[in-house]
Amino acid sequence: MKDKFELYEEAGVLEYWIVDPEHKVVHAYHLSRDTGKFTAVIPALTDEDTLTSIVFEGLQIPLATIFTNDDN
Repeated sequence: MKDKFELYEEAGVLEYWIVDPEHKVVHAYHLSRDTGKFTAVIPALTDEDTLTSIVFEGLQIPLATIFTNDDN
């Protein structure tokens, strides 16, 4: 995960999401135009949040639709 993070940052990927289905969180990063480094969306997003893309205008993903309860 660390290697991919650094490669994406170096390549100038504008937005990077790491989805952790086990813990039902998304770590979202945006590339800073000033520094060329990723900055994290803090705190990590949970199933109560909506992930909003900075790259794709209008893309919003309610994370509750991703992290369904499969405990039944």
